[in-house]
Amino acid sequence: MKGIGICGILLFLLFSVNSAFTQHFGLSGGASVDPITSLRLAAFYEEELKPWLTLQPEFSYLQKGHSSLVDRLFEEPPGLGYGAIDVFSASVLAKVKLEFSDLAIYLLAGPSASMFGGAIAVYEGEDGIYKRIRIPLSSYEVKTWDWGGTVGLGLEKRIRKKQKIFVDVRYYQGFENLNKKQESVFYLESLYFDFGLIIPLTRPSKKKSQTR
Repeated sequence: MKGIGICGILLFLLFSVNSAFTQHFGLSGGASVDPITSLRLAAFYEEELKPWLTLQPEFSYLQKGHSSLVDRLFEEPPGLGYGAIDVFSASVLAKVKLEFSDLAIYLLAGPSASMFGGAIAVYEGEDGIYKRIRIPLSSYEVKTWDWGGTVGLGLEKRIRKKQKIFVDVRYYQGFENLNKKQESVFYLESLYFDFGLIIPLTRPSKKKSQTR
């Protein structure tokens, strides 16, 4: 229930932004590199509150891999295997920028709420062939929701028609012990990089009424 409440707050903030500010839409892709490479995709909305400050609600997907997850599935751990969880997240990030002409360096930070959608296991079988199987999330004995915080550092460059490209490095730390069995702890954490494109949202110009 805690995760549902946090996600609801994030969604409220996402859809209650003020249209009077400069707005952008963005797409990004990247990967986590700790300790298993994991794919990440995201879409976000960016609202400029000040020239140096923006608010960035974001929805993302991350297939988070970890070698220790496989040990939960087998009485005897297989050789060179890993497990992965499908993570769907909603975040609200504040981005502080320092601009130099068309180039900017920025810091970002904010809360996140995540829901786990499923799980896979990849392991080496007795025949020496790697197997990839989709398994129920309950097999890992982990909870369904997580909440935590994200911090990051990046570079942003303005290109044609006020579009921007960016690259950054982010670190996520979960605050919820995901183990259903409380005698041990398992916190979701991830160090990942992103690269993407930011596109301005244009609004139709208002025509002035003419009086006769």
